[in-house]
Amino acid sequence: MYIRVTNVVKKYAARRALDDISFSVQKGQFVALLGPSGCGKTTLLQALAGFVDLDDGKIERDSVVISAKGYTMPPEERRIGMVFQDFALWPHMTVFDNVAFGLKMQRVIKADILRRVGEVLETVHMTGYERYFPHQLSGGQKQRIAIARALAPSPEVLLMDEPLSSLDAKLREEMRWEILRIVHEADITTIYVTHDQMEALSMADHIVVMNQGKVEQEGSAPQLYHEPASVFAADFLGASNLWPGVVVAQSGDVATVDCGGVAVEIVSHAAIHTHVTVMIRPTDIVAWKCEASGTESNHHGLDWHGTTSGTLRDGFGVDAVSGWGTSRFGYGAGGRMVSGLISPAYIKRRAFLGSVWQYYMVMKNNPHLTLEVRHNEEWYVGDSLKVMVPRDRCHALGAVEGSAQCSEIIG
Repeated sequence: MYIRVTNVVKKYAARRALDDISFSVQKGQFVALLGPSGCGKTTLLQALAGFVDLDDGKIERDSVVISAKGYTMPPEERRIGMVFQDFALWPHMTVFDNVAFGLKMQRVIKADILRRVGEVLETVHMTGYERYFPHQLSGGQKQRIAIARALAPSPEVLLMDEPLSSLDAKLREEMRWEILRIVHEADITTIYVTHDQMEALSMADHIVVMNQGKVEQEGSAPQLYHEPASVFAADFLGASNLWPGVVVAQSGDVATVDCGGVAVEIVSHAAIHTHVTVMIRPTDIVAWKCEASGTESNHHGLDWHGTTSGTLRDGFGVDAVSGWGTSRFGYGAGGRMVSGLISPAYIKRRAFLGSVWQYYMVMKNNPHLTLEVRHNEEWYVGDSLKVMVPRDRCHALGAVEGSAQCSEIIG
C-alpha cells in the first residue's frame, strides 16, 4: 500500500480524537474521510500533513515512516499539498504570487516558476487571472486557485479539508466534477475530508466512515451504501428506514423479526429474542396505487386475499414503481409471494426534491416508511398504496451476522 495508517491515536487531555485508527490508501486512489463534525477526520488529515504529533501508532508512505510516537517528519519534507476549508489565499498577493508561493519556498528558479504556474493555472482553467487578487474572484475561482497552489510544487499526495463547504449548492456540484477532473489529470493520490454524503459517494474510489475517533466502516461507495456494517453507517451514508425489532421465530435459515407490530422475515440464523435493526433504503421500495376500495385492479394480475404473503395468479406480476422507475416483478408458479415485503400504506406527507418526490408513508400498525420515487410519479397526501421491498434490498443490522435479506412482511 502507498499510504498506511496503523493504530493511530491522538489525545487531547482525556479525550481520544483518534482512537486506534487503521486504514490504507493505494497509489493514485481518491479516498474520502467521511463523518459528522467532531468525529476526528480533520485531526487525521492534519496528522497526515504533519501538523499534529501522534500519541501512538504510525503513518507510512511508500514504507517510510512519516509519523510515529515521538517522531513527526516536518510538513515541508513530506511532499504533500494541502487545500484548506477556507481556501487560505493571501489577500495581499496576486493569483500568480499565491500559486508560486510554495515554489519560491523551495527556491525554484524564476523561469521554472513561470512555467509551472502557467501549467497549473491551465489545469484548473484559470489562465489569464495571474494579476487578479483574491477579492476579485468568485468562490469557485478561489477554490481553483487554492488547488493550483497545492499542485504547483508537484506533491505526491493531495490533502483536501472540506474544500466545498463554503460554496453554494450549485457551485458545489460544479466543483465536484472539476476537482475530479483536476486530480485525475494530475494523477495524484488524494485524501478528501467531508461530512457531505453526496460528495463522498460521487467522488471517492474508497470511503472511510469515521465516528467518535474510530473507523466505523470502509469500502467502495456501492459497498457501503448497499451493505452497511452498522446502524450508524446505514443512517449516515444515505437516507434509510431503520426499524428496530426482535427475532420472534426461527425456522431453518429464516428468522421472523417483529418490528413494532410488523413482522419481517429475514434470511438469518439469529436466535429467538435477538435484537436487530432492519434497514430499507427509500429508493429500494416498490409501490403501486390501490383502487378507491383499497384493492388492486385485476389488470395488474394481482388478487389480494389478505393472507400472510398475498395470493398471486400463476405467471403474472404487478406493474409497480420504485425509486428507479416502473418495473415488473414476477412471482413463482403457484402464485405465492416468495420474496419482498408487501404491506398496505397511505401517504402522510410529501416533498418535492427536484429530481424525485419523497413520501412519508404510514403502514399498517403505524411504522413510518419513507418512500422516494421519480418526480413523474406524483401521488397525494392520503393516497393508499401497496409497498414492497425486493429480497436483496432489505438488510438486518446489529446482532445478526453480516447482511440479512427480507423475505416478506406480514400485515
